[in-house]
Amino acid sequence: MMPVIAYPRLETPRLVLRELRMEDADFLFIEWSDPAVTHFITDQEPLQSREQLEDFLCPFQSPGKNPFLKWWGIERKADGHLIGTCGFFRWSRQHHRAKIGYDLRPEVWGQRLMPEALRALIQFGFEEMDLNRIEAIVREDNLRSQLVLVKLGFQWEGFGREYYRRDGIYKDQVQYSLLKREWSL
Repeated sequence: MMPVIAYPRLETPRLVLRELRMEDADFLFIEWSDPAVTHFITDQEPLQSREQLEDFLCPFQSPGKNPFLKWWGIERKADGHLIGTCGFFRWSRQHHRAKIGYDLRPEVWGQRLMPEALRALIQFGFEEMDLNRIEAIVREDNLRSQLVLVKLGFQWEGFGREYYRRDGIYKDQVQYSLLKREWSL
């Protein structure tokens, strides 16, 4: 059996990354049902019901049952409010790699909060999860997200032509990666 890696509290100057709880359901439903947010998430349609959210949240309550997923809530220190989420998915322990994902409420876009949160997350991935490679898949039209990744040292790897389907239309995506040996705070 694989050891469970807990969700430690990760802190930055302005943020706290913490485990998601069932009490976060109201925020998460608003976040993940907002088309402005989910528009940029390649493999998630907006949530339509609270039941969908509860099904999604269950694996976070028992980290041992889904060891390939690690997801945190992003909380602003100034007021203790959740403003987004971030984490790793498709974690391959055998190959020491995982995909990174993240989202923020539109009202805090452009405040340089995501690079701050991701620095803490990436550090945890390389040091505690023993990752060697972190991958990111981004919509081709999500230039803000691509700039965040480049700022953090990710390298562009290429296009996935018509990689996913949204609203009956195939969309392109781009892939980035960051290797442990390239990482520096």
